Amino acid sequence: MGNPVYISITSSSSSPTRAVNLDTSQSPFNTSVGVVFGSTSMTATYGVEFTMDDQLYLNNIGSTRALAWLPDANLPTGTTSAATTNYMFPVAAVRCTVTALSSSYVVFQVIQGGRA
Repeated sequence: MGNPVYISITSSSSSPTRAVNLDTSQSPFNTSVGVVFGSTSMTATYGVEFTMDDQLYLNNIGSTRALAWLPDANLPTGTTSAATTNYMFPVAAVRCTVTALSSSYVVFQVIQGGRA
């Protein structure tokens, strides 16, 4: 994963759902996630989810099941303000889904710590 990752989300449809794969072998595993708004006058509704499923591993074993996405307790679906969360335990990927956007854009930010 390039570090940090910034994803600008400009609409509320299926296209703004973006996943950022993380390096679960980092030790210690530390990842910070933030969602910020492009304008102080805009409104947006979003949620952040994480998965412990490794897509590459599932592909390698021939699995066809979908990844199991779990809602982040700090940034659940319906969040309406800029906020941050972090993961002190390994997760394979995180994603942000914007369900409503009045104007401007939302920036999904992910940075992973640990050894390089």
